[in-house]
Amino acid sequence: PYTIVNMMAVVFYKNLGADNDFIAKVTSVLSIAWTLKFIWAPLVDIYGTRRGWIVVAQLVLAAMSLLLAGSAFAADNVALSVSALALIAIASATHDVAIDGYYMDVLNKKQQAVYVGVRNAIYKIAVLVGQGPLVMLAGYVAIAKGKSDYSTGWAASFCVCGALFLLFGILHLFI
Repeated sequence: PYTIVNMMAVVFYKNLGADNDFIAKVTSVLSIAWTLKFIWAPLVDIYGTRRGWIVVAQLVLAAMSLLLAGSAFAADNVALSVSALALIAIASATHDVAIDGYYMDVLNKKQQAVYVGVRNAIYKIAVLVGQGPLVMLAGYVAIAKGKSDYSTGWAASFCVCGALFLLFGILHLFI
């Protein structure tokens, strides 16, 4: 989700004709969610279970990714896409809080060390996938339409994101 908000959104808005000032302001403001997550972190500890928060956050991420895909076709796509990105940022930051608490509760010190290494590796892979194949998919679909139809290309990329979040949400619901 961090990659969607801070990297993919830059190219998405640029393809849709937004100026650099707008893109910088939007991505900067949306990044605040990860900085301020400590404010609502106690709520994650008090209400529900951490596992529940993880699953709900992943399902919200799936829904907002699909909304973001739909926003590519909306007449007023800026308001809708910024709203979807804001909810992605908040859900992602909440997911971070929940998963950090969860692994601290269920893993011993040795397992925590392994988990942190795996989590960092997966984060790096997500950044590479977000900056590479998903942006390339948007471009390939746009070119395949024959008229640089960036809306369709970005909708395809964000649908892939939504499908992945949905898959992980369902997986974590049962595992």
